Amino acid sequence: MSGRPQAVRILRFLWILLAVGFVVHFCVTRWAVVVELRHSLTPSQLAGCLLLIIAGKLVYTEVVRRTLAMVGSTGGFPEAFYAYNVSQLGKYIPGSIWQFVGRYEIYRRYGVGPGKAFQIMVLENGLMLGTAVLIGSGAIPALAILVTRAMAPHWLVVAGTALLLGTALSILHGGLRARLLTLAGMMWRHRNLVAILAGLFVAMWILLGLSALVLFSGYADVSALFMIALFAISYVVGFAAVFAPAGIGVRDVVFAVGLTGIVDPEIALLLTIGHRLIYILADVLCGATAWAASRGR
Repeated sequence: MSGRPQAVRILRFLWILLAVGFVVHFCVTRWAVVVELRHSLTPSQLAGCLLLIIAGKLVYTEVVRRTLAMVGSTGGFPEAFYAYNVSQLGKYIPGSIWQFVGRYEIYRRYGVGPGKAFQIMVLENGLMLGTAVLIGSGAIPALAILVTRAMAPHWLVVAGTALLLGTALSILHGGLRARLLTLAGMMWRHRNLVAILAGLFVAMWILLGLSALVLFSGYADVSALFMIALFAISYVVGFAAVFAPAGIGVRDVVFAVGLTGIVDPEIALLLTIGHRLIYILADVLCGATAWAASRGR
């Protein structure tokens, strides 16, 4: 049994190498386009994109503050800011669980019992993904058309069957079924708070989608609603790809493919890579700020 986790870790590490290698090769072979984009993007676009991402992270911080208060923790916004942003850095470590391990340990440090820490993490992630699917459903028809054009019918049948079987097996799996039942029970018991948290997550997805729209402005004639929906659904797909830390490579491809026909494919992929780098920068800045502030306290 010990060989399987080791093999999974190796595969995830190889995936990161593959994703990074592809980005480097793609940028080097299209360096003229990269230089053109670098000169055409304005400082206000880059700053606006970064600030909107940070604003989205602050909204999630408010979600964490409210869930901590729900279980009786005395931590306020600074503690929630630390818990969310420091643990977020763990998603870049191969393994796909370190952000959750980190959040769990920080919650326990704030006096939250193991059971309650697990429950509020299930609630947070369930609402985050649920609102993303709800918002992202607006982009699904366009993505479906693009996929059907790119894939032969028999491969679509194979992919669809595999997706349904995987979903069914996941639901039948005892651990996931227990999590879903836990989530359903908590949502019913705290339905008033759930409505507020869902609204906060909707606001977060709007801010993150607008951050991409700001970066793509001047290159993509696309509505804000579609950009928000596309970002949300690409995030869900990247989150589900457990072999890709932080959805690296998967989320970006889905997002770039969604803009096919609206933006030149090379421009779409390069700007998507640029948005990913700004997102990582926001994670690092917020994580470092939270860590420094906690040391000061």
